[in-house]
Amino acid sequence: MMWTPRVLESSGAQERSLSSAKEAMMFWRQAATVVSRSAPWQLATRGTKPNKRKFGRTWEHRLAMLRNMVTSLINHERIRTTTPKAKSLQPYAEKLIKFAKRGTIHDKNLAAAIVREQGALMKLFDVLGPRYAGRSGGYTRVLKLAENRKGDNAPMAYIEFIDRDGELRVPRPPRAAGSLGE
Repeated sequence: MMWTPRVLESSGAQERSLSSAKEAMMFWRQAATVVSRSAPWQLATRGTKPNKRKFGRTWEHRLAMLRNMVTSLINHERIRTTTPKAKSLQPYAEKLIKFAKRGTIHDKNLAAAIVREQGALMKLFDVLGPRYAGRSGGYTRVLKLAENRKGDNAPMAYIEFIDRDGELRVPRPPRAAGSLGE
């Protein structure tokens, strides 16, 4: 919808009224606030590949699903899900481990906004944070399964924390600092 100024007729000539100029100024201010409100969303994805996985859900449902899955991952340390869901879950789990490693009050509040259960939150900060204190990243692993799910033939995978008891594959030892592929 395009804005057109209100025109008053006086003595046969068309003049713009003072009220229409104010309306135009208000319109452009509102348009600027709409653009500035959408700008943080655009800036958040600048320089990174945005998540293209929608899973046929609204963003509220998708966020609730990922919060439930990351809570289950913290409780069980390994869950079986579809491969796209496991790949979408991985950044959330990595971010929570970074919060647990730092362990400040602010980080606990940020993690509590994502994790659903108090017991899982305590395990995150008391067990998982100290476990990965010496590791600088790569806290989770996605292992694709050979067989797809019966019914809809969806590709399945395990997502698990590394360096834990009963893991499916032993992790490689960390490289020494300064040696890049030598």
